[in-house]
Amino acid sequence: MVVENQAILKNKKKEVVSSFIVAILLIIFAVVLFRNPENFLSVAVSIFGYIAVAIGTLQIVFYFRTREDQRIFYKRLMTGILLISFGIVSFFENALLTDMITILLGGYLLFLNSNRLELIVNLKKYMEKTWIVLLSLSVLNIIGSILLMIMPFPNIPYNTYISASLLIVNLIYIIQNIILLISLKTDTKKRKEKKEIVEVE
Repeated sequence: MVVENQAILKNKKKEVVSSFIVAILLIIFAVVLFRNPENFLSVAVSIFGYIAVAIGTLQIVFYFRTREDQRIFYKRLMTGILLISFGIVSFFENALLTDMITILLGGYLLFLNSNRLELIVNLKKYMEKTWIVLLSLSVLNIIGSILLMIMPFPNIPYNTYISASLLIVNLIYIIQNIILLISLKTDTKKRKEKKEIVEVE
């Protein structure tokens, strides 16, 4: 059971580290959108389409290259299929996806933060002091994702609203990642020290 728990924690840490990349890319997207609003969304959707197909293909390849007993820890197959599907749709329905960009981005962030909320609940026993903080940040980001989709503030310019929402949600997500990794690392260290003390005794 101990070995299984260690394997789960190791895989979850890898997922958290890889999620930094997505958050940073979305922050860059938000900054560029704010500085270059004209026709940028249409171009961005096309670029995201190509990137989605490439990453989706890699996710599927990595899934089938992963040992069968470890595939349960990953969602690479589902992620790969969704990314490739989005890429294909973006090639043929660029204008439609551009008009739906807030729903797409908000929906993706909602999915991402809902998964993070589930992860934090499942790893509660490994994060005694920071669990409530991480849970609160996830709830806050879920609310932010929903607000991005419904855009309840019509007086704020469209691109400005998207940029600000993406910046806030992803900055919170990065802070949460840092706290989560530090918490898991601290817990692993404590468990290792406790095990060494028991062995000495």
